[in-house]
Amino acid sequence: MANDSPLLKVPSEIWLRVFRAYIKEAQQFFNWRDSPFPPFTLSAVCQDWREIALANSIVWGRILVVLPDVYEEDKEEDSQFVRRFRRYIDQVELWIKRAGDRLLSITLTSQDPVFSFGFGCRAAKLVPQLLVKHASRIKDLDLTMSTDWYDILNGVEFANLQTLRLGIVEVTQQDNECEIFVDFPNPVSASPLDLTGCPKLSVTEFDGGFDHTNIVLPWSQITDISLRYLIPSDCAQVFDRLPNLKRCALGLALCLESDDSADLDGTEEVGRREGPLIEHLELDEMLPGTSEIVLKSLPLSLKHLLLGSVLGGSGDHRFLLDTIPAYGETLSSLTIRNTFQDYDAIYDLLPKLPGLTSVEIIIPGGLEDRFAKLLTKPGILPHLKSLKVMDSGPTRMGDEALLELLRRRMMGESGCDKLETISLRLPQSLRKAPLARETVKELRSMLERGLYISIHDCSNTSGTANFILRD
Repeated sequence: MANDSPLLKVPSEIWLRVFRAYIKEAQQFFNWRDSPFPPFTLSAVCQDWREIALANSIVWGRILVVLPDVYEEDKEEDSQFVRRFRRYIDQVELWIKRAGDRLLSITLTSQDPVFSFGFGCRAAKLVPQLLVKHASRIKDLDLTMSTDWYDILNGVEFANLQTLRLGIVEVTQQDNECEIFVDFPNPVSASPLDLTGCPKLSVTEFDGGFDHTNIVLPWSQITDISLRYLIPSDCAQVFDRLPNLKRCALGLALCLESDDSADLDGTEEVGRREGPLIEHLELDEMLPGTSEIVLKSLPLSLKHLLLGSVLGGSGDHRFLLDTIPAYGETLSSLTIRNTFQDYDAIYDLLPKLPGLTSVEIIIPGGLEDRFAKLLTKPGILPHLKSLKVMDSGPTRMGDEALLELLRRRMMGESGCDKLETISLRLPQSLRKAPLARETVKELRSMLERGLYISIHDCSNTSGTANFILRD
């Protein structure tokens, strides 16, 4: 910087906040071509920035790298692809060194891990070898890998590992091709990967069922798990193996189209399990029969439930809602995302769940006055504090119905709690009429009195946000 630059007066702690904000955003929306190593970019701007970056290990604690492709046929060490790959590994090593004694959060993937990355070549195996070298310092690990690395990672102790996310490319590959010939229940052709030496591990996410991936974890420690590309029978294994599970997110293989294997225990009658006492459950990309049996079999301990899209067509899946009122005494948060095509099922369900404090609905059916009038009735969702609705259908809710809903909920009339947040994403181009000027005026008055209101035009296709009203 120039000697007379006002930037020289900016305290180092302010620059550090700027650095952390930049790195967080760069890693969230990273483009490996533009800036594969954000902390290195910062430290190369000028001497002052370099000194700040090198003096603060917190700048280097989260490592996210998209590795360049290296190919199975790259046997020669002087191959241009191998040389470039080794430079990336060297940079990651330096990144780890500059993190000092901090525990590390590491995310490693490649440009095209499924179809072109040569996991079996010598250069690629530098990645798991690096992880083994620094295993004791890794707190969070997000790794795209192949079964070619199982033997290197097998039995390694990760003493401080708390969160583990694994993408096994053989599973992903099979999912992409399953419509042709892949049989999902068959396990990957590799010896088991034993990762039981992780005494602090509690959160995990990976693709495929337990038998399919051949991964062994300290199951009794796991309290949070996310699994994709399952077959229905895998769901029962989740609940059998994880006795202390509190949060669970499940999704089936996208190629499944029928409920032939949906009965998890092979019978029509499903009894409730004694455990695990799950509090947060997400069912997305599921067959309706599988979701029904999961909801019928779990203990009545759910506090948060998300139902996502349903596989196998757009039939009438409202029978799923018959399984939810059983959780009425514990359920406080409900999210419905494209599970149904209209609001009729929602009208029947909400009055049966008096304990809800948060409701989020994404349905293409067209919001109407009936929805607003339901929420103004005494005794309906008396504890509701947050309401979010995203609707891509023709909006038929009039201004007066919306305002009456907000007036009553904001004042806490009829014995209900005061509404704190309402977010509507509606296609204004499909409304029978735009919001009137007086309506907007009253809504702004409610904003000033403390109600958070966000009304967003989701029919806007320009690629930019178009807020009609926002706090």
